[in-house]
Amino acid sequence: MDSNLSDQDNWYLRKLHRKCWNTHLNVDPEGVIFQHLFSEYGFTFADKTLLYAALAYSRDSVCIDSRADVIYWEYISRFQKSLLSAIQKETISECHLFAIFLVLVNTSRHEQDFDIFHKKGFVTILRRLVAENENPNTVIQGGPKLTFLWHYSLTFLGRIELAKFRYRPRNLVWELHDAVEELRLPAILPNNRFTKDFPPLFWEENIRCPDWLSLLCSLLNDKAILRACLERLVRANTEEPRTRSKVAQSITFVKRRLVTMSNLPCVQNLLYRVRLQQTIYK
Repeated sequence: MDSNLSDQDNWYLRKLHRKCWNTHLNVDPEGVIFQHLFSEYGFTFADKTLLYAALAYSRDSVCIDSRADVIYWEYISRFQKSLLSAIQKETISECHLFAIFLVLVNTSRHEQDFDIFHKKGFVTILRRLVAENENPNTVIQGGPKLTFLWHYSLTFLGRIELAKFRYRPRNLVWELHDAVEELRLPAILPNNRFTKDFPPLFWEENIRCPDWLSLLCSLLNDKAILRACLERLVRANTEEPRTRSKVAQSITFVKRRLVTMSNLPCVQNLLYRVRLQQTIYK
């Protein structure tokens, strides 16, 4: 209960708390984000952009169709006004990064232009935070507390975008892929809340004993990256050196991962069993 918030706001925050806070295993990506946000920023977020994004998320989970829901879009409007104010005042922090993530999770509720605008904003803010975090002389606004979650949220948004790659003429697969390649994986994860299949590149950090779901996600990710490379070559100016260089670099990364994956003992054993079954049936 926060006396500065309305009864409605407190109700939706309590709903989020009941859903996410006491759950330890089998948590979805949004649940993982909320658990850490509650731990570091309290149950009623002081940052208004993050607060309204969380309220919109909670409202979205109880209304049938948020596209026509007045309460949901009121929260979204407050979220956008607060975000714009932070941009104008140059007070952007990681709270705004996670706020955008929460708004983008349920992309089926929004128009395509809304999603594209905020995903570009997410990548822009992320790159700024990463650059500031790597510069020892820079003081980051708000003092980031959850840097290990930046890659986590980025790859989840990437997977949402990859799922829509086939039927969306305008997508951000390429931009999100660039950001994933630039952002290093966290060296240490503070707890085991993270689901095994997320993000798809985690298997490279545990190459001796990868799990099959992570390998599958990595294959799907690489397949979509190759399609994004083809799209880039077809639609962009192929004479531009930077375009050809980036495509070649991405293809090299994919090839390297596939070769490494194919040499894993568990994969070799699987392929041997498949060939054996084919021989038997022939």
